[in-house]
Amino acid sequence: MGARKFAILGLSALGCVPYELFLHGSRHGQCLESINDLSKGYNAALQKRVVNLQSSLPDAHFTYLNTYDQLRNIINDPSSYGTPLTCLQSHNVAIQKVEICLTVYSNRNQ
Repeated sequence: MGARKFAILGLSALGCVPYELFLHGSRHGQCLESINDLSKGYNAALQKRVVNLQSSLPDAHFTYLNTYDQLRNIINDPSSYGTPLTCLQSHNVAIQKVEICLTVYSNRNQ
């Protein structure tokens, strides 16, 4: 028969991930909007493609998942997700601190 249901993930806010912040020397860990703009452009094109796929393949079901806004929401309001402010607001802290926080909070018992 074959698959008929698909979840298609958009790109996340790549300009906010610690590796990109380090690689491009972001000052004070601020998100790199030039990279985020590329993510947003890709996601807009992908969403259009998902709509086209849905109309051309009516027996299948395609769902676009917006990971970009999800990550930005977590970064902008981490306390709503039960995460300490100092660890997820990577745009306000040094890369070394983010790496330490990611290591500390990898323990699921915390």
